[in-house]
Amino acid sequence: MKVFTMDKMTDAEIRVKIAQLEAQLAKMEGQARERRATEGLGREAVSFEDQAEITETQDKCDSILQMKGERAPRALEFENARSYRIRALQAIREHSSLHKGLNLRDASVRGSVLDTLEREIYADAQQRIKNELRQSEALVPITSTDDYGRRRTDYIGSPRAAFAPFISKSQRLTFPRMIAGKA
Repeated sequence: MKVFTMDKMTDAEIRVKIAQLEAQLAKMEGQARERRATEGLGREAVSFEDQAEITETQDKCDSILQMKGERAPRALEFENARSYRIRALQAIREHSSLHKGLNLRDASVRGSVLDTLEREIYADAQQRIKNELRQSEALVPITSTDDYGRRRTDYIGSPRAAFAPFISKSQRLTFPRMIAGKA
């Protein structure tokens, strides 16, 4: 590493040297920024509003997917609310017939358009899954959380499955045949 002394340098030479050092420093900072971006460092933390929206979306998605025995996708560490909502919608969309071919990652899908699509896809998926469960011979618990944080469990399925433990099995009684003359 060279050490520069300013004893014999003119004012113009000093200014040129400072400009060269600033350019070299900017280049090194740019390289460090690129390295942090590729390693995933230096991202902003998720805001409280985004975290609340992610939690609400995950709860809605979970309440629908648990009917099929699945779980909502977990939020990634630095994922914002919009990208998580889209990932959750893609998981739900597998169980819905609405908007199958729509690209949800398109830039035009945001704001009120995303809200409308989300409501339609959730409602359709929930209705289809409930219809499938009513036709099956199973009883499925569905746990949800209300606005006050209370957990509620509803059961969907066949009444026969619900009351099967209480229904006695029919038994066929057989009597030994009476042979004539023998009792």
